[in-house]
Amino acid sequence: MPADFRCGAAAVLGPIRDRLPPSEFQEALTYTSDPVLNRVVRFEDPAAGLERLREDHEHFRKLRALTDSYLPEVEDIAGVLQNPALRATDRKFLVSILSTRAPMKRIEQMYTNFAHYDHLWEVFQARPSLRLAQERIARMDRAVAQPLPDPLRSVRGLESIGHLVDEQGIPLGTRDPALLRSVIQRERLYLGEPGNSAPPTTTPVATDSNWIYPKDPTVCGWASRAATAFSAN
Repeated sequence: MPADFRCGAAAVLGPIRDRLPPSEFQEALTYTSDPVLNRVVRFEDPAAGLERLREDHEHFRKLRALTDSYLPEVEDIAGVLQNPALRATDRKFLVSILSTRAPMKRIEQMYTNFAHYDHLWEVFQARPSLRLAQERIARMDRAVAQPLPDPLRSVRGLESIGHLVDEQGIPLGTRDPALLRSVIQRERLYLGEPGNSAPPTTTPVATDSNWIYPKDPTVCGWASRAATAFSAN
């Protein structure tokens, strides 16, 4: 890949970019700095996934209000349960958390989903819904459905590998990472690079993409739609 391909692609893909409706261009440009859509695309059942985020958002808000704590802990819940004036519905809610196999992990999961839901709300500028998510995904799909003039490769780092599967399709968990060698991993998501990122160098990812950048040729990025397959070396 030529060293100047990343921003030199303006001559080839610039006209394609300029033909995009403003809403599609903005969707793809937003993605290059905030890939929040992947959170929805990754759900096997987007409706159920969004509903799970919504429920935990409400649950965590309630937990914060009952414990008067930013990130409540098990001890905070136990203290609230000592209040004889606690409403029966609130007591049942708190007991349901403590009754899980790992209460603190459940609290942390609620907090994570609470934050994800807030993030979606901020990006969508409205309460997250399946309809809004589908509209944004459709715009993104249209924006990146453009053939690139050259193969595109990307380097991807992972914060964890426990979710990757072995040859039998079983998540690795805490087992030997060598079990992942030569195993194809598949995932539904968009891929992209933010503006001014290093030129992509490894891992083929897609045939249809688009070069997304403002008129300033020093700021650019790319985005593509892929049911991605990659292999651990």
